[in-house]
Amino acid sequence: MSKRKHPLENKTLKVSKTDFPSLSRTTNGNTDKSSQLLLVQLPPTLSLDELTKSSRFIIQEGEDKDKCRLISEGSEGKTFDLVRVETSNSYIMVKHGTDIRKDDDVNDNDDSQNKKKANARLLRESNTFFLECIENKDNLEIEVERILKKHVYPDDRKGITLNEIEKILMHSTSEIKNVLKKMMAFPIPCTGTDAGTDTDTERYGVVSEEVERETWFIIVSVLSEWDGAIDYAGKGVHLEAMVQEVMKRKEDNDDLEDCVVRFCLRLCMCSISSDNNNNGKSESEDHGHGLVKLGVDYIARILAHSLFNAMTAPWKERDFHEEWCKLMPGVGDIYEPSLELLKGIALVQTKSEVEAEMGPGIGNTEPEPESAVYLKYFPRDRLPSDAKDRCKILFREKKTWKADEIIPYLTDIVEKSSSSFSSVQELLVRHATVVNDVTDDGAALYYMSK
Repeated sequence: MSKRKHPLENKTLKVSKTDFPSLSRTTNGNTDKSSQLLLVQLPPTLSLDELTKSSRFIIQEGEDKDKCRLISEGSEGKTFDLVRVETSNSYIMVKHGTDIRKDDDVNDNDDSQNKKKANARLLRESNTFFLECIENKDNLEIEVERILKKHVYPDDRKGITLNEIEKILMHSTSEIKNVLKKMMAFPIPCTGTDAGTDTDTERYGVVSEEVERETWFIIVSVLSEWDGAIDYAGKGVHLEAMVQEVMKRKEDNDDLEDCVVRFCLRLCMCSISSDNNNNGKSESEDHGHGLVKLGVDYIARILAHSLFNAMTAPWKERDFHEEWCKLMPGVGDIYEPSLELLKGIALVQTKSEVEAEMGPGIGNTEPEPESAVYLKYFPRDRLPSDAKDRCKILFREKKTWKADEIIPYLTDIVEKSSSSFSSVQELLVRHATVVNDVTDDGAALYYMSK
């Protein structure tokens, strides 16, 4: 019978902390001292070849307990937590690759030389144990985001390197790279002795909200006035010419830098390719002319946030949409923003709901009919990343939610690669109560707090 424990929880563990990083070299049986041997049960997804050529054991001391992990830098990168499993079983250790199976024609009782022989060793001790590898389930996206938020550009121009993030989180380089690519982290330009493409010098951070907001203000003005951006979502714009045009309007804004402009434009490019040979360019890019198509929906959401931030009280829906359309650069139906884009940004409220929060009148000089519709700013990106904490805030804001109202506020959690939820419905089953209700419009699903 086996019992799982933390690898360093038992003080009788024969391997010291200082020896732990070299354990991968002592598991091949080169030594006869049992105190320097460690049994590791490899998971099916990790071969012995990967273990010996591209893996390492690491340990991080903590106040309560130490983290012990096996990190593989294979093609995809894998991280495993090591769990100590105590057992009363005995083990026979033989050299890897040794075939100790008997020939079919050899009798079990035959002591002749026909039997295959192999050097072996019996491991049978009172405290025999082995380490089991359990695939790590940390939410890397949240952890990386937390680290990057400590390095706000341009106040912090050094940022943090890929290797530094890897050491803090104790994960493989490949896993960290994939997360940075997926979240489109801001690459801080390297200068001087730091310039280069090595992972030791690649630095990352986040752009300050103020700088990003001012950069977008200039980008939108260029899209509205510059002849080269007349049909930025259709024919596209020349990326380099667009950057130069934005930088011409820098005026006295010292914080406006071309690296931030490129970063903002990359965020709104249509269909960013994941092909490494495409250098992160848009699939819609005309490589012959350097054209990129910019996403109307992304720009519309940027302007929606700007409008909501300019007003403390809820907007009347018709007034908001009118102002929104005026701000949108571009001419034609494809450049008219849809109210559907506000899901996850604002809540639809009735006049009575707004008056219950803000009092009668709502700051209007003219009375509004009871049928008036309002929009309250409630952005998803300001809510907690944890599913349980987010649901608490959502149900504190509204006691009951329709399915089409609450789902946009939870999709980002489910879409994370490390999410334990396969769908928003699964998340809601765990953290909410489903209520079936029949209204004048027919049957509908509502969600309430558990």
